[in-house]
This record gives sequence, structure tokens and C-alpha cells, in this order.
Amino acid sequence: MKRNYHTHSKLCGHAFGDIEEYIIEAIKKEMTTLGISDHTPYPGNAFDERMPFECFKGYVETVCKLKEKYKDKIDILLGVEAEYYPAYAGYYESLKEIYKLDYLILGQHFFQTNKWNIVNCFVNVSDSEEYISYAKSCVEAMNTGLYIYMAHPDLIFRNNIIPDYNTSKAMDIIIDAAVKNDYILELNANGFRKGKRNLAEGERYEYPYDEFWKLASEAKIRTIIGSDCHRPEFVCDEYVKMAEEFAENKGIHLLEGLEIG
Repeated sequence: MKRNYHTHSKLCGHAFGDIEEYIIEAIKKEMTTLGISDHTPYPGNAFDERMPFECFKGYVETVCKLKEKYKDKIDILLGVEAEYYPAYAGYYESLKEIYKLDYLILGQHFFQTNKWNIVNCFVNVSDSEEYISYAKSCVEAMNTGLYIYMAHPDLIFRNNIIPDYNTSKAMDIIIDAAVKNDYILELNANGFRKGKRNLAEGERYEYPYDEFWKLASEAKIRTIIGSDCHRPEFVCDEYVKMAEEFAENKGIHLLEGLEIG
């Protein structure tokens, strides 16, 4: 992998290392592009494990300085990974415009249900009906045009729920929308780093979810690998290689890079 657009730092509160350490590691790995995309802050610090809102200006300034410092060695891009909530649509737009962000990645870790509840993909998914709410929220986000691609679109299927009709329907909703919009989805290497778990249908990786990516392959969805690195040494490691091999074995339509700017 020569290009990675999904990179975090210690600013998000659950990663390690300064931004510059990630850049230095990417240069060592002879990468050509590194996109810095820490978790977007929210006014009032509404969600846990996100960059504090008061740190965002410094984050932008740091990335811009490092972009200039290393311009002869690697292309550095300024981005964020953000959820999508309709109430925050204007906020996301203003972040992109005011801070001159190169891109936003959609990372739907939390999503809003039809009942206006906020559901966390990692904690409180109680039944497969919430898969449908998740899928619909992802499609709504795709339709905004705010995000350059969707990170770990199969994240919701990490839950210990027996696959059923709702599982299949949710996957179809996301895949159909990606086809309709010619939308890029991300094959996320961090799922491999986390290892396998015993889930309802047996031992497997939480994500990538085989059944989802079988459908994505059949539909010829444009796909980018994201390291989703939370430590500098993870920028381009053996788990990125696993993601590349997974994509090759599944016949996934893999992109080498993105057109940004």
C-alpha cells in the first residue's frame, strides 16, 4: 500500500503517537500519500473518545505545518473521520469550509434510529432491527456528498447476533446505495488487528465481514484499503497486507488511491 487515508493520533484519546510519528513511519515504508483523519470533535464534546473540540484548531495547524515540512518526501492530506447525524449536517459542512479540509471519511460508529435514539455500534446494538437503522443512516450520509468514502461499512455486523433477514436486508441497502452512487467503501485493516472472536455463527473477525464483502465483490464496488492505524507502527503493517490478500481472494475491485483536491 502506497496511500493511506485513514490515520489517527493520540489527539482522539484512544490512539498513540504524535501526528509526525505517523508521517515518519509512512516515509520509512516508502508511501506516497498519508491522509491524517482523526475523529472529528463535536461542540460541547458530545461524544466520548473523540478529539476535544478545543484541540481542533491546533490539529489543523499541526497537519498544515507538517504538510509543508515533508512536502518533498510525501503528500500529506488533512481530513477527519466523522459520523453522520442530520442535526450536524451544517456543522460538518462548516468544518470542511472553514478549516479547508481535504476530505471527510464517513465512520458511522454511532447512528441515529428512527426513534431519535443514538446507538453505539460497539455497545448497545440489541437486535438485528438496528442493522436496518444503521444501513439507512449510512445511505443518508452517502447522499449528502460530504464524505469521500465510507470507512468499515460492515462495522455493525461485529455484534453477537445470529444473522437473519435484517442482516441480509441491511447489507443489501448499503451495497445497493454504493452501486447507485458509485460510492467508495473501505476495507478496514484494523478489524484484522483486533483478531477473531467467538460470535453467534462461530469464530470470526468482527470485520471485515465475509458475507458483506462477497456482495461488494459481486457488485464490483470500488474499494479502498484503510489502515485505520492507531499507532505509528500500524501505518502499513502485516494486517494491511492481510487486507490486500483478502481483497485479492474475494475478487474485490480495489483502488490504489483516490483523487482528492
